[in-house]
Amino acid sequence: MRLLFFSNIKGPDRYLPLNLLTLASYAVAQGHQVTVVDGQITPDWLDVCRRHAEEADLLAVSSYTGPSIAAPARLVRELRAAGWSHPVAWGGYHATLAGPAILRDGLADYAVSGPGEETLAGLMAHLDGEQHVTDVPGLTFREGDTIRRNPPRTIRDLDRLLPLDYSHVPVREYFTPQRRIVQYISSYGCPYACTFCAEPAHSLRRWNGFSPERILRDLRRIEETYRPDRVSFVDPNFSTQPRRVAELVKLLVADDNSLGINCNMRARDVLMVRRLVPLELLAAAGFRRIFIGVESGSDDTLDLLRKSSTAEQHVEAILALDAVGIEVQASFIHDLPDETDAQAEETIAVAEQLIDLRTPGSVQSHHFYMPYPGTELGQEAGFELSTVPTEDWATSSTFRANEIWRGNRARREWVVEQLTRLHHKNPAVITEKEIGRLDDSARIEHDYVQRFML
Repeated sequence: MRLLFFSNIKGPDRYLPLNLLTLASYAVAQGHQVTVVDGQITPDWLDVCRRHAEEADLLAVSSYTGPSIAAPARLVRELRAAGWSHPVAWGGYHATLAGPAILRDGLADYAVSGPGEETLAGLMAHLDGEQHVTDVPGLTFREGDTIRRNPPRTIRDLDRLLPLDYSHVPVREYFTPQRRIVQYISSYGCPYACTFCAEPAHSLRRWNGFSPERILRDLRRIEETYRPDRVSFVDPNFSTQPRRVAELVKLLVADDNSLGINCNMRARDVLMVRRLVPLELLAAAGFRRIFIGVESGSDDTLDLLRKSSTAEQHVEAILALDAVGIEVQASFIHDLPDETDAQAEETIAVAEQLIDLRTPGSVQSHHFYMPYPGTELGQEAGFELSTVPTEDWATSSTFRANEIWRGNRARREWVVEQLTRLHHKNPAVITEKEIGRLDDSARIEHDYVQRFML
């Protein structure tokens, strides 16, 4: 079978489309022919996809919830308008969260929920007449006028998965003059139940990771092939198993690793890792930047978000990493539903505590709350998110008001004022660019959202 894979991750930087590369690697191993088109590095992606679609038996697209929906939706609409009649499968986070809506809106014949490797294989077996569609876990499909969703699928042993074949895209075109970063994923899922996050619905709060030995082999293969200066682990939560982190650190030190590592960790996990190995050893092992989701400075709000950590732990973990020279990206969410003035002030107070990080490259990132389908907090926010047309989700943003969620304009203006004050205290940690994108959001206002109120 001939497969055409497409995505277009929208953002300030280029990111390797690991979702497509994973599926392509799996499909090739099963004897299928694949073409991967990434809109980030293909300015004429629509024309390129049209040409490849002439020989494709299946179009598989992927997106997050947000701007990356727009290009796949346009591609499907244009191919259908031109008479292309082969099946379309849509995967990624948005398909997991809102698969039935994607089919309802005529943008796909199938939606893939959760990990897609084995589900895609099952779909291809179904299209070849070898497997009934109802026997493919993780697949959403149409049966007459009814949209049906099969039981979810999980990955039990990640080490059984094939090494990622990066050769389906020109990896070096994702490098910049400042940085040569290769993205990599070492684990799937997250066991936590954060109410604002899509991950509980995506991975059903299950986690599975590569062994430290497997990770080291993969890193050496990436380093030898592409010569990056950093590898960015894009796991939803790299540190879910602190002992795995500690074992990897020891392996990297013993291997005299010089490759820089970026990753996501939870603050509590950082403190647990510190009990197993000194944080200085993380720096020696190559850990250069760690993303930590602070979200709020209010413990009451953190409890509402089911963050399973406290504001004090966030500050302690970040300052501990800063003390050993590891860059930190501390992320905050403002204008949460039912957030009080006092809780908002607590969040700004924590941001101020962290304004004097000493390690060059450390930053704060600030976002406004955006409800997403499939999230517990989104369902409680007062909107029937499943009724929102798929293409309208392309306007969703955590930086500005949009057609789905406007937020509290007065609160957002206040947040911008406070962050501007902190920016003047340390413009390296809260940058002018960070203030600029939030300042835009405070001035935008839409009424379209009223159509989706319960």
